[in-house]
Amino acid sequence: MNTNLSFSSAEKLQLKHLYRSLLGLSGNALRANDCARLKQYLTQASQNDFLHRDIFGMHPVITDMETSLIVAEEIGLTRAAILGVMLHSCVKSGYCTPEQVHADFGEDVAGIIRGLNRIQELYDKNPSIESENFRSLLLSFAEDMRVILIMIANRVYIMRKIKDTEHKEAQLKVAQEAAYLYAPLAHKLGLYKLKSELEDLSLKYMEHDAYYLIKDKLNETKKARDAYIANFIRPIQEKLEAAGLKFHMKGRTKSIHSIWQKMKRQKCGVEGIYDLFAIRIILDSEPAKEKMECWQVYSIITDMYQPNPKRLRDWLSIPKSNGYESLHITVLGPEQKWVEVQIRTERMDEIAERGLAAHWRYKGIKGGEAGVDAGGDAVQAAGLRHRVLEVLRHVDHTHVGLGVIGFCLGVNCHGAPPCVFCIVSHPPPCYNQRNGPAAAGRKRERGCRICGSLTPVPGSSRRTSTGKTPIRPKSPWTPCCAGQAAALTACG
Repeated sequence: MNTNLSFSSAEKLQLKHLYRSLLGLSGNALRANDCARLKQYLTQASQNDFLHRDIFGMHPVITDMETSLIVAEEIGLTRAAILGVMLHSCVKSGYCTPEQVHADFGEDVAGIIRGLNRIQELYDKNPSIESENFRSLLLSFAEDMRVILIMIANRVYIMRKIKDTEHKEAQLKVAQEAAYLYAPLAHKLGLYKLKSELEDLSLKYMEHDAYYLIKDKLNETKKARDAYIANFIRPIQEKLEAAGLKFHMKGRTKSIHSIWQKMKRQKCGVEGIYDLFAIRIILDSEPAKEKMECWQVYSIITDMYQPNPKRLRDWLSIPKSNGYESLHITVLGPEQKWVEVQIRTERMDEIAERGLAAHWRYKGIKGGEAGVDAGGDAVQAAGLRHRVLEVLRHVDHTHVGLGVIGFCLGVNCHGAPPCVFCIVSHPPPCYNQRNGPAAAGRKRERGCRICGSLTPVPGSSRRTSTGKTPIRPKSPWTPCCAGQAAALTACG
């Protein structure tokens, strides 16, 4: 492993390329002296031996620049997040203090650095994410969503770069953390592209043979799959053009991780998975016409191909809790094969790919990041924070197996009945099954026991009480306790 901090020839070229790319993405957001001051910090920290390569031999400056590029390009955050990532190593190493960063770059940047370095301190003291202390501290960072987003971006970069490392034990640990913590976080925040990449890379490092078995099978059938997709979409394209719609179409092969999960559930080989790909129709629609045109496309496609009504997924009328909007249908295509079709607009597609930051940008909040920084839409911000809390509090690390992200079903670590927050997020069988047996010693009741009494479930038309089947609300909501913080802590 290379421990020399000086840049190699390849790293120097990489550094120049990264600098230009990052400047192009964030140039308008940076202030006049930001680049000069940043260069001074990094140069002095490097020359005075404050920065060191990590266990994989990666240079800290390049790691931070690559992470910043993901933060800017794939998530959509700007100045504060980028500078926070680039400067946190200087503070962590002791070269400078958060107060100095505050003086030169502002409190926004210094606040992010404090959050990132507290996470690093936690890793140093409790290197396992299974630690209760680790998860408890992460909960405190949910107030600034950018810290969570930067954590995800950093893990994506590391996962991309460690494929050839000699440190297999460290590689496995990083992959497990990505699968059990960072991928669920990315999913809850609507970062589907990064979530899929984390899951696929985790599979690659944790179940090498399974990953390459599926990858090779997909490569073998790629030519036939591409020909089928072209044959399927040709008549659809003609009909949509005749209807005067503006759109583009693309075929999307399911992620390797998703195929592997289906193989395990269905106990079959790759050949037994019929929906290996999906067709995505992306409309260029005016905001007022989005839903109307999506349903118009639905009507055109179902007139041409027989739909499967059991596979209709309408996230236009009621978007997912992380902001995802789309209309999914499955139709019987040529050769009697079922094909999934996803219908959405350009706005919906960007939110699906980039998640949180894109959501606020489309709501018209300054720079997209303002909504993440200061709360923007308070209701949406609160909902997103609770989804992060949901992942951090309920990740179950006792189930070790590739890609199996287990969640405790509402039973907290103290053995007490869960509060409403837990039940709504992950209803346990004894609370939610109509005919199944209740867990021994527990009554089938739905309400918050933290505050000492049962509480009606919002969204239901009748009160829930002992012995009655609970009605699950249609939208996410917060615990009923007056002291929300106390309730959430009790659920930990």
